Amino acid sequence: MSWFLHRWFNLAPYKGAEYIKSTNGKKFWILWRGPDEDIAKFRVYYFRRPIGHVNVVEENDKIICLADMFVKREFQRLGLGKQMMKLFLQRARQMGYQEIYGIIQPSEGNTLEYLQDWYKQQGFTVNGNQILYKL
Repeated sequence: MSWFLHRWFNLAPYKGAEYIKSTNGKKFWILWRGPDEDIAKFRVYYFRRPIGHVNVVEENDKIICLADMFVKREFQRLGLGKQMMKLFLQRARQMGYQEIYGIIQPSEGNTLEYLQDWYKQQGFTVNGNQILYKL
């Protein structure tokens, strides 16, 4: 399909593409990146523009590091982060991972305290700026 149609009508990037929905019901398309489109990372698109991503680093076949999770400022507070995390955790489980860890690094006006609470709400154990999730 043409770039024009995707840009003006927020169409799926390909047949059967995955998506998440914001709290206001809008679709945001998921494109997996990495070897065999596995857990490596994904990007989130809206009207063909990238608006967020999840990047991970595989420690071994059971443990992964959540290296970076990002949603552009104008798309924050729409529940996209929660949907992205839910999709990420679901895929990690399917791939057989047992543990996810990471470091909280506040940015774009989000405080450490806000992010600590957010990760706790997603089911992570939080110790200072360190996060841990047992699958």
